Amino acid sequence: MDIKSVKKQIASLPLVRDFFHWKSERHIYNLEKERFMKEAADAVANLPESERKAILDEYAEVFKKYRFSYPEYFYQYNIADVSQEERDKFISRSEVQCFYRKLNNPAERFRFHNKAAFLRDFAPFIHRKWLLAGKGENSSLDQIIELLHSDVIIKPLCSSFGVGVSKIKGSELTSAEREETAVKLLAGESTLVEECIRGCEELESFHPSSLNTVRVVTENSTGTPTLFHSFVKFGRGGSVIDNAHDCGGLLAEIDIKTGVVCSNAITTILGDSDHEYHPDSHKQFKGLKIPHWEKMINTCIEAHKKSSLMLIGWDVAITQEGEIEIVEGNHAPDVDAWQHPLKRGIKEKFMKVVEGYKRRMKK
Repeated sequence: MDIKSVKKQIASLPLVRDFFHWKSERHIYNLEKERFMKEAADAVANLPESERKAILDEYAEVFKKYRFSYPEYFYQYNIADVSQEERDKFISRSEVQCFYRKLNNPAERFRFHNKAAFLRDFAPFIHRKWLLAGKGENSSLDQIIELLHSDVIIKPLCSSFGVGVSKIKGSELTSAEREETAVKLLAGESTLVEECIRGCEELESFHPSSLNTVRVVTENSTGTPTLFHSFVKFGRGGSVIDNAHDCGGLLAEIDIKTGVVCSNAITTILGDSDHEYHPDSHKQFKGLKIPHWEKMINTCIEAHKKSSLMLIGWDVAITQEGEIEIVEGNHAPDVDAWQHPLKRGIKEKFMKVVEGYKRRMKK
């Protein structure tokens, strides 16, 4: 046996694997601590020194125990103002990501992180046209031009939070403009080009510039996927993106028993208030009934059967024809969107899924 094979065998031993995982997690912890404390210091920089020190000392203790980011601590969950008992009901984004890194199979993560791999693997739930454009990809100039007769969304292959997403109104381009755009796409980095989805009137009317989607979170702790949580997302201010993380979008919680929105809309931008009405269309969020609710949930549960992941966050569109279209899946859905709208912690519920999943994986 050669040295390379021996090293690989040693690295696969449970104790060795656990050591390197622990070492990696400590590194991530230290990076987060430095970044979060800086964010906190920047946020209170204009306060009197005594008040600033008291806040930062308190936050440092809270971070040590819970790993809340400063927005989670101060704004999203109001941790600074609730009792110890209430604090213990919340779980931080950082702690949840630790479980994802520990429990999610790397190959499964790739299927979701790489958007083209996702579209291929979950083809039964994808009905829009799409292709990969760029140097080294198989799409021809004619194929790109053909797709550009429709409005399209341009996405980086691997990104999150709406970063790098843009829209091309192909239907409004001249033939010369269409060819010029296709040439640029063909010569650039690998890029996903997707036919635009036209959403249903019930959701589109809130903000027509964006595809407003429903996040459906399913879990599989028992071997049979079930619904875990859900919220609806809206763009605003003319943006084509509905993501509330760093993109200014809005989200509101859905009562999973009824399919009806049960909260005001929030964003993760520090200091932004809750919204009873959409700031552009002035339509009220609470009471909105999500169309085709049962059909949507059943679609996501069926899709989860094609993956071994513990939890999946599906971004789902409802088309004007009433069809369910999965836009993408998220292998590590963020927990703040589940707790922020109603300021209600879900740690106990989340940990039940984790423990059940661990038991299932040991069998």
